[in-house]
Amino acid sequence: MSIFFTNEQLGPKRALHPNGALICVDAVLARTGLQIYKPEDGLPVEIGPEGYIKVEREPEDVFEPQAIASFEGVPVVNEHPHDGVSPANWRLLVCGHVQNCRRGEGIQDNLLLGDLVINDPHMILMINQGGKRQLSAGYDADYATLGVGHARQYNIRANHVALVSSARCGPLCSIGDSEENDNDGMMRTTLRKKIVHIHVHL
Repeated sequence: MSIFFTNEQLGPKRALHPNGALICVDAVLARTGLQIYKPEDGLPVEIGPEGYIKVEREPEDVFEPQAIASFEGVPVVNEHPHDGVSPANWRLLVCGHVQNCRRGEGIQDNLLLGDLVINDPHMILMINQGGKRQLSAGYDADYATLGVGHARQYNIRANHVALVSSARCGPLCSIGDSEENDNDGMMRTTLRKKIVHIHVHL
């Protein structure tokens, strides 16, 4: 359970801190299950005959302690930066941070949840007006090839979480103010440039 001191409740999942920061609890950062990627997504996996790549995200990988810990404290940004977030560009990009990362419970046990603290006035206004509430994770990962156009993703290590207008998974991966979110759709992610390790299962 998340505990924050707030002085104004804006909705079931949003409140204002006394210093003016926006607190968004139970935001969906990631999920388990099958995800579909297009060739332009740049995965180091051979494209399948259907023209896309099927990627499996197993619970032991999404909820690996190191994977969850990697989301703790990562910056929240407005859309994805081309090369991720680093100390060199942090001041130009960051509008908040993620904390209290944990696995959901009950019907949400396939979701990685976190709380967002948003400090940028422009982003606070956009979120509160409903213009930008969907989330997309930027991270590094490794891939094990399961077949042509089919892979398992593991060693997930977060770099940032981006606020976007339209995430691949729709309202599932978002700042929520209701129980309308469901588990349908595909998670939108951005993969940062890195040397990846491909392990082929024969």
